[in-house]
Amino acid sequence: MSDVTTNWFAGVSAVLAIMVIVHTLLQLRKNKRWKDDRDASSGASLVSRARYRGHRVMHYSDGSVLAETRLGFRSFENFDLYRQYIDR
Repeated sequence: MSDVTTNWFAGVSAVLAIMVIVHTLLQLRKNKRWKDDRDASSGASLVSRARYRGHRVMHYSDGSVLAETRLGFRSFENFDLYRQYIDR
């Protein structure tokens, strides 16, 4: 009985360790995308980062917006166009 219990705990520990490693790697990947300083197509500098309705949004000095959408990051001429895209 003791060997079965030891094997069970070893198996559960291994599964939990794998889950923690996968979760950590996914979080690092997510944070890297968010911290990536992408420049606007016109070369404008990054002014601020924010969240709008759960989506990450980056505002640039020329008024353009780089926003996270379901399909990845997408560039918008201004924040109003982005808001229309989200609210549709």
